Amino acid sequence: MSRTSAVLVAAALAACAAEGADAVAVELVRSAQLAEHGVGSIRRALAEHQLGSRGFGEGVRAVEQATRELAALETDDRATDAQRLQALVLQARAWDDTASAIDAAAEPDGGASLPARAEALRDKSFPARIAARNGFERALRAACAGGADPIVVPELLDGIARNGGPTLAADQACR
Repeated sequence: MSRTSAVLVAAALAACAAEGADAVAVELVRSAQLAEHGVGSIRRALAEHQLGSRGFGEGVRAVEQATRELAALETDDRATDAQRLQALVLQARAWDDTASAIDAAAEPDGGASLPARAEALRDKSFPARIAARNGFERALRAACAGGADPIVVPELLDGIARNGGPTLAADQACR
């Protein structure tokens, strides 16, 4: 193969990689929007005091679907390291937002006037809290392995602590 051919092949591969990264970026945005729609459905159902409603279930299913899609992007060969980290962070945020929406409805001023309803809501938020904490921890490990972006580390540490994990100092996060 001539040098010119090798350069053309390398340029073509780079163009394909750029196209792949662009497609991943579109998928990241779409999945984040789906998760946001799901959390919105959950909030609306809980505002109407309808824990067992279709809207609540559909919202949870939308968040689950979005996080599955984001998990697939973590291992997508087209994704850059930054996009893989973004997929991790978006998954953690989706579950954190889900748990926060449910917990807000469990508060006395959030509409949970009955102790049994508040307990049922806390039971519903528990799996989302676990998923959020695990997601933030996975994102932190990925951020640390990739040279820890100082912008994202504080959010990850806050998410871990907010969801029942240890409170870590930013300078201790990657040790």
